[in-house]
Amino acid sequence: MLITRPYHDNTTNYLFKWSKNIIDFAEKIRTPIYDLSGKKVTKKNFESYIKKLKPSFIMINGHGNNDIVCGHKNEVLVKKDDNEDVLKSTVVYARSCSSASGLGEACGKNPNTTYIGYTADYFFMFEEDMLFHPLKDETARMFLEPSNYVAMSLLKGHTAQEANKRSKDEIRKNILKLLARTNSGADQSMLPLMIWNHSHQVCLGDGNARI
Repeated sequence: MLITRPYHDNTTNYLFKWSKNIIDFAEKIRTPIYDLSGKKVTKKNFESYIKKLKPSFIMINGHGNNDIVCGHKNEVLVKKDDNEDVLKSTVVYARSCSSASGLGEACGKNPNTTYIGYTADYFFMFEEDMLFHPLKDETARMFLEPSNYVAMSLLKGHTAQEANKRSKDEIRKNILKLLARTNSGADQSMLPLMIWNHSHQVCLGDGNARI
């Protein structure tokens, strides 16, 4: 497994921290994992790691849009119609806005390639007073723990389609928790974002792939 973890703003800092749970789990079950993080998340390093290590699973954290996923300070790592072939024959999970709608569709057309991601913006909320303690942020947990389930499920041996479903099931559980609580202003803000993420999280390409 190869995971990218840039951290140059609040969003990537949260993804960086919450991805540590995935790294810890991979190490616990003795799955080799390579952590490309911080300033090292450049296109050059990313392509070099893939060429050298030939990972079966690549998890990308960072900003993006329909055609790209990014690394440190939004340097483009992969772009549709440019270098998407670097992701061939892998299972990819991109926790990145909108990339499944263009880049993911292109990748999913390649044989033995799977792309799990979002066809529109990916949202999560966080608490301002938890910026230096992301893993203690219970608001962020409601969003990021379910998204971690994609990687966790793949590492446990589930297919890509199963991993995507398990992740979406966790989002649904959190939606139901919010609906069962007394509606606060925060709950009312979180609900539509969770529903949005659930609606736009997709598995493209080979849904039966395992890592």
